Amino acid sequence: MWRVLGVETTVVRSGDVWKKRMVELSKRRKNKERFIELLKSADVNYWFDGAKEVHAFYIKFPESVGPEDLRFFKEFIEKVRSSLKVPVIEVDGIPQEYRIVLTSEEEEDVYRRRSSDKEQEAQ
Repeated sequence: MWRVLGVETTVVRSGDVWKKRMVELSKRRKNKERFIELLKSADVNYWFDGAKEVHAFYIKFPESVGPEDLRFFKEFIEKVRSSLKVPVIEVDGIPQEYRIVLTSEEEEDVYRRRSSDKEQEAQ
């Protein structure tokens, strides 16, 4: 059985459950409005690295979210996590190793850029 922040879930829904639970867990905290606004603007995805056995929550913000906002978000998550009485993620009752990755940078699509460059050269 998978649990994210104390809620039973499936692997596929783990990112959605993390996002929903973080909103719930932030309700009584200072600066919760700023945190929730940032979280709502983000895409949260869950990944599992089977080779290293590490779970990851990848949080992608719009490019408009700057380093100060990311720092605030990280510190807020740490405060919430430190107050938890349940593991962030557990499988069959065993707490799991996990990472939270925050970014607002857009990855460059090298393949598409190269294809576009080749098309322009051909013309």
